Amino acid sequence: MKIRHIIVATLLALSVASCSTKQTPIDRLTQLSEQLDKSDAKYSEEEWVALGAEIEEIEEEIQKNKSQYTEEELQEINRLKGKCLGKLAKKAANDFAGEIGNFLKESEGMLDGFMDEINKGKEE
Repeated sequence: MKIRHIIVATLLALSVASCSTKQTPIDRLTQLSEQLDKSDAKYSEEEWVALGAEIEEIEEEIQKNKSQYTEEELQEINRLKGKCLGKLAKKAANDFAGEIGNFLKESEGMLDGFMDEINKGKEE
């Protein structure tokens, strides 16, 4: 009887462990999504890079367990990934827009000098 209890307890522990392994990426995505909702504007460039790497790690975990997820779980995973990737894309777009703005400001003087030189030839 005692051995039967040990076997049942071991099987129960293994089934719980496998559930938590399957659930871990979902929990990590949920936490990351909530974290980004609260403070995405406060992240440094290095933190944004680390967040991108974390999303990649989570994606690898999801792929390992993909066959174990229900359709509903996969929909929730994709929704959470979409939120996180949307935040990263928004950050990248804002950074790109800032770089374009800086480039245009810097090139304005160059363009003025270039046009002045071109127009000098026409005046003479």
